[in-house]
Amino acid sequence: MFALPGGELLTDRETAAPQKGEPKPEQYLDYFQGALHPSPSERWLVTDGWAWHPVGIPLAVDLAAWLGGDRHAPEHGRHLADRGNTWDTPIAWPDENTVALQDADGVALIDAETGRRTGMFAGPAGRMWGHGGLLYVAAEAGLEVWDPAEGARIGFLPGFTPIAHRDGTFAELRNDQLRTWATPR
Repeated sequence: MFALPGGELLTDRETAAPQKGEPKPEQYLDYFQGALHPSPSERWLVTDGWAWHPVGIPLAVDLAAWLGGDRHAPEHGRHLADRGNTWDTPIAWPDENTVALQDADGVALIDAETGRRTGMFAGPAGRMWGHGGLLYVAAEAGLEVWDPAEGARIGFLPGFTPIAHRDGTFAELRNDQLRTWATPR
């Protein structure tokens, strides 16, 4: 991990693969990192990676431990799910401890600290963000608002398909025009 913008290395560690015929180092992780999804407070980091076969395996990394001196925190990451040959799919944080993993069957809700599934519901399909305990999904027909606790769609903005989100404001770029929508405060 590097500090931006200066580029100072914060987590020096050995990660090289073993030589042929040599035993794997204790901390070696045969894993390919994917998209990175920090929790709202940046306490956790979920990487949507995969291992050989291929098998999609999102991992939750304890950033506090990593920055606190555990150089191998990524290798000790919490295994959140076995997703078959699925990876690089929408992931969001509806709250600080809950990771929402989207796949063809819907959304699974996982507790980042324990790795336990706390819920699952069908429906959302598209780019996904969490804000204020809710999930926002850029579906084909527009922006959907989902209550993950109920597994129900509670809102819809037809024709608005955002590509970005920050602090409750969503942005869409279409036909050289930027449109935004903010969640009610």
